[in-house]
Amino acid sequence: MNSFVKFLSRSGRFPRSDTETILHRPGPRLPPESPFSSDGPAEAGGERNEACSFRWKVRSIADPPPEPRPLPEKETGSFRGKVRSSAPATVDTTMSLTKILRDAQDLDDSIRYAAERDLSELQQLDFPNFLLSLSAELASNECPPECRRLAGIILKNSVEGKYSEDNNPHIKQWINLDPLIKSQIKESLLTTLGSLVPDAWHASSQVIAKLAYIDIPSRDWQDLIGRLLGNMAQQGASPPLQQATLEALEYMFEEFLGLEQDKIDDVLDALIRAMNRAEQSSQVRLAAVKALQNVVMFSNFANDDCRNCIMTAICDAAKSDGAVIKHAAFGCLIAIASKYYRMLEPYTETILSLTTEALKGGVESGALQCIEFWITICEKVIELRKQNKHDAHAISTVDCSFIEKPLSSLVPVLLKTLFKKERDDDAQAIFISAMTCLDLVAITIGDAIVPIAMQFVEVNIKASDWQSRWAATFAIAGILQGPSIEKLSPVVRLLLDRMEDRNVEVRGTAVCTLRRVFDLLHSPACANRIFTYENLPRIVDVLGLRSKDVPEVSEEACRAIYFLAKGYESISSELGHSSELSPFLSDVFDVLCSTSALAKETPFRLPTSAPAYEAL
Repeated sequence: MNSFVKFLSRSGRFPRSDTETILHRPGPRLPPESPFSSDGPAEAGGERNEACSFRWKVRSIADPPPEPRPLPEKETGSFRGKVRSSAPATVDTTMSLTKILRDAQDLDDSIRYAAERDLSELQQLDFPNFLLSLSAELASNECPPECRRLAGIILKNSVEGKYSEDNNPHIKQWINLDPLIKSQIKESLLTTLGSLVPDAWHASSQVIAKLAYIDIPSRDWQDLIGRLLGNMAQQGASPPLQQATLEALEYMFEEFLGLEQDKIDDVLDALIRAMNRAEQSSQVRLAAVKALQNVVMFSNFANDDCRNCIMTAICDAAKSDGAVIKHAAFGCLIAIASKYYRMLEPYTETILSLTTEALKGGVESGALQCIEFWITICEKVIELRKQNKHDAHAISTVDCSFIEKPLSSLVPVLLKTLFKKERDDDAQAIFISAMTCLDLVAITIGDAIVPIAMQFVEVNIKASDWQSRWAATFAIAGILQGPSIEKLSPVVRLLLDRMEDRNVEVRGTAVCTLRRVFDLLHSPACANRIFTYENLPRIVDVLGLRSKDVPEVSEEACRAIYFLAKGYESISSELGHSSELSPFLSDVFDVLCSTSALAKETPFRLPTSAPAYEAL
């Protein structure tokens, strides 16, 4: 019963997996005015626009600041960069930036507040050298990893923005920066990609991407792609350097950079080579697959050679022994399906085979991602059909004839998940996702699904074990949208039989499914009807019997009576015209009144009275 409710509400649909934020640390966000925070909207490609959030309490910008420290008698020295001594300041400019960054992560409020103030004032005193000093901290192997990470976050948030945002102050400040300082910062960032400290190169790859959003559209930093590809082609390049480079490419291609197609092709070649090298480390292969998911959106996918090369590399990665690489490969297929589904005909059989194998292995084998691929295909076809239907002048470009065959072959694979739903949470997630997919397949291919599903139903509907009878009953619920009423008319008799099953799970699911049949398909005014007048006496009798069942079944029986009566609403509203249900009204009223009275016997059964009164 719970599985059915989850399926109908579609609440079990797993979220499309986003790439995990790398520099995120749980905790409250800093004030928007702080140089270490960013309250801009999340970017389309994932949660890359993370703020520097700490595990500790951060004072509000409206709170009174701590008492400033006294100025030194003579302002000399630097914070790894030159500070203009003529500017007013309350910060001790002789203090090491490393110490300030360390203090900014201290658990002591007074120390942390003072460090935050110092960082803000250093930024205001000399913004160019502040950025240069942060990049030096990020690149320094002598700096502790946590300080390097924080330096990267502050640097990234200090240049956060997109070139198209005309009034973004961060972009203006970066564009107006001294070219020499900009060049030094960029070189420092590229050097940091080769660091052996993950915190450092993670941060550097993100800053590089943020600067690429500003510089490349303005025809600056034109050698960036070449430098990154050089890292990949370099003989003896360390795995961390390659991984960091691929991560930078992944972030860069979250949005369109305006690159020439030949440069995009060069990036694709490098990614596919990294995916295909047998001697490559698994982390580098994973980074290549994740980067490909973004880059493929800007590829020349319509070109046969390019498409074949991409799809071969992805399908090979989907057969990998590593679960994480396999999941990432299916993520690529989902992204491709959302944009290029009409070009996937030559690959559907291969993907169907991968889906079958993944479902055998469960969640670890990428079963959820496989199902999500087919869900994406179905949703795309349904969406385009609706667009063409509403646009009378549109030329229909929705040809899903090629997709009918693989979707028909997918149906038995999805139905097999009905036998696994109660094993554990992972199996339950696969079951819910598979039933959502089955529902969309029925909408997509219509009548073609009925003989395939009914073959499964007929084999299991009268089985000796209740799980098989339950699976057959549930399968009917998954194909009610899409096929014609004429094709679905036999299901009413099957459901009435299961409503008298000795197992409460089977009875409950049958009542739920009949209620859905009445909701979606019951229309007496139509020429083709889901049931005839001859079926009505038995329907009323069985629903009356089930209204006295356990509370969960009783509630669904009352809801079924509600939708049964609602189907006759348009006919009975006509003056002087009674409906087929009229001769049974007295019995139905007695059943509903009895159910509502029974529900009020104890507070624990009060919810059952609501559907009964609604039906009345």
